Amino acid sequence: MKLNKKYALSANEGASTLAKRDIIVAHSTATPNGEAWAIAHNMKAGINTAQTYVHLVVDDKECYLVGGLGYVAWGCGYYGNQLSPMQIELCEFSDKARAKKAYRNYVGLIREYAKKYGIPLTLDTSARRGVKTHNWVTHNLGNTDHSDPYGYLSSIGISKAQFAHDVAHGIGGKATAAKAPAKSTGKKSNWVKKPGTFVLGKALKLHTSPHINAQAIAKLPKGSAIKYDAVLQGSKRLWLRQPRANGFGYIVGKDKYGKAMGQFK
Repeated sequence: MKLNKKYALSANEGASTLAKRDIIVAHSTATPNGEAWAIAHNMKAGINTAQTYVHLVVDDKECYLVGGLGYVAWGCGYYGNQLSPMQIELCEFSDKARAKKAYRNYVGLIREYAKKYGIPLTLDTSARRGVKTHNWVTHNLGNTDHSDPYGYLSSIGISKAQFAHDVAHGIGGKATAAKAPAKSTGKKSNWVKKPGTFVLGKALKLHTSPHINAQAIAKLPKGSAIKYDAVLQGSKRLWLRQPRANGFGYIVGKDKYGKAMGQFK
């Protein structure tokens, strides 16, 4: 789909840092019947005030480019922004025909750019990489509190399962027999509220997200005690979440062999 660059940010506007190629972030606008040109115009006009923008805004007719593709955008909180080379807003329509056409364009662009950046066509799994909704970012990375686009998608008859299928296979696409085993990923990992104190048995990094290769906030020395409010059993490691003034920090409590990296109190 051709991108309209009328409201694209200039070289001195927005972020200038390259994003990691880990996630595509899927949003919806929460602006009933607002067309793509209007949403993109407002992002461009508010760059020095609201300071909120994504890369692409799509409706039933066209797609507008705002932020530079491949670079950080300011759409889903600090941690998610660093990991996403493409964030996209879906315009919301009460007219079902317009809504479905916009959704088709949305899915097509998500798939196109996920492939371009080598990002898996999986939706909201516990894996570090893939297509993620703003809702997933809220619950897994933090520093944001939005739940889009699921509320809107439900209102136009698109379930989470349907969205995941469309992202993986395209609208009207079918899962092949070879892909079927990928659906059996075991138990889904979720954060569990469990406050406590963890005393480090060795020097460990405090990360910006619960991924071993995520940017480090700090390297804490052996013997440091941190307060955590939740735990996440990932596919390999047990992560602890530390509340901070500007969001959360994440540290490994148990390594991939199940060995505790310190003492739990």
